[in-house]
Amino acid sequence: MPSKITQILTYLLQQYPQPRIELHFNTPFEFFIAALLSPRVTDKQVNKVTAQLFKVANTPQSICALGKERLVPYLNSLQYYQVKTGYVLQSCALIVTQFGGQIPTTRAQLESLPGVGRKVASVVLNTLFKIPAVAVDTHVLRVSNRLGLARSTKVKEIEKQLLASIDDQYHLELSNLLVLHGRYVCKAVKPLCSSCGLNKICPTFNPELQ
Repeated sequence: MPSKITQILTYLLQQYPQPRIELHFNTPFEFFIAALLSPRVTDKQVNKVTAQLFKVANTPQSICALGKERLVPYLNSLQYYQVKTGYVLQSCALIVTQFGGQIPTTRAQLESLPGVGRKVASVVLNTLFKIPAVAVDTHVLRVSNRLGLARSTKVKEIEKQLLASIDDQYHLELSNLLVLHGRYVCKAVKPLCSSCGLNKICPTFNPELQ
């Protein structure tokens, strides 16, 4: 019989055969900005904002040219928009002056940009450069704990446990698989356990498996 981890990943890949992030973008820079704006808000909220912003500015140079006063109205529907406005402008300036207008390709370089923590850097590495990295957000943390893939409330510990227990071949898709399952089935409130194909091996649904 396949291991529990293999059963989980096989099922998730059947349900989400193309597990792509749901942020909208046309260029690497647009994706970087969307990812930078994404913490603490939904992808739908970010997509609504960037749909308008990218019509007028979708390069680091053009966003810098907007300045704070003209950028704020595009971002003010987002939580922490004032802080995020600063992050966007500062990061764009550094992308122009230090990275030749291109999105940096290493974790260290990405995390040197204002507002880019480990999760955002992992998302950028995964999506733009196909470098396997596990981005742990609230969905990944919740689903990992519920399914018994990891046991912790700390983001770095969850990432460490997932990387250690799951085969390298799945690392590129893992975060998106868990995010999608958490967003549409294993919800924070009222998870759809009865219709989930993993309920028979889920220790949260079946406490006796813990």
